Amino acid sequence: MDDVENILNYYKDELKWNPPFADILSKYSPEGLKGYLVMRESVQNGHLPKKTSELIFTILDSLDNEVSGAKLKTIPRYFLLLQSLIQKLNEYIRVLVIQKLELFQTCIKQE
Repeated sequence: MDDVENILNYYKDELKWNPPFADILSKYSPEGLKGYLVMRESVQNGHLPKKTSELIFTILDSLDNEVSGAKLKTIPRYFLLLQSLIQKLNEYIRVLVIQKLELFQTCIKQE
């Protein structure tokens, strides 16, 4: 029971969050509660890209109707998406400029 109490305290004290599933799992499936924490830690500390791990937690929070957590995780996700879009736009512009320069040079050589 000590492990279960530590996990519940972790959610309440560290994450400032009291997920409804934690109380249910602690009563009916303590191993499930431990498994959920292991999965959460492996996503946080694993080898997934930051964007992917944030998306996983956003989905998990949304499924649990934990809207405040989902909103907090959505903001960084949108910044990552925006950053990705800007990078792709820059690449596209570079390719476009290079193609136009090559076309321009070809036209000059033909004259």
